[in-house]
Amino acid sequence: MSIDFRPSAHRNPSTNHAAASIGSRNRRKRVHSVFISYAQEDAAFVGRLWRTLTQAGVECWLAPQSLHIGDNVREAIDVAIRSHDVFLVILSAESLASRWVAKEVFTAFEEEQERDADMICGIRLDGAVLNCRNGWAADIRRGRHMSDFSGWQQETAYQAAVKRLLEDLKA
Repeated sequence: MSIDFRPSAHRNPSTNHAAASIGSRNRRKRVHSVFISYAQEDAAFVGRLWRTLTQAGVECWLAPQSLHIGDNVREAIDVAIRSHDVFLVILSAESLASRWVAKEVFTAFEEEQERDADMICGIRLDGAVLNCRNGWAADIRRGRHMSDFSGWQQETAYQAAVKRLLEDLKA
């Protein structure tokens, strides 16, 4: 099943999104909106990725920056996940241990069921997910191609990984 990169506002809930998903033969030339799920310990990487993506024209939702004062945090996050095209989950030892990240991933899995289309994209920062045998992270490891950002602190590796990610987001 391919990721349905159509903007959320253009989705018809009664449509079979799997049939309408973008395949390699039908590439679109737009950048899609993303929700970024991460553990606070990965904030340095996430800040850099957020800046890079927004400068490239990608609409990004990122807590706490995207939250408004007085928002019900859990509800705002659930609404944001459901209203974005892609769910980027930053995969690290810290995120695999985070209850917040787990809750966000469960919401994204539920949204995939509703859309009948994949939306979860894993961004791997270290090898923790490769050794995971149970739970949501193991499901992502087993079933999804992950983007390797393990060398993100080296400029060449970071730029190569970002280039590939942006190509996929423009698909």
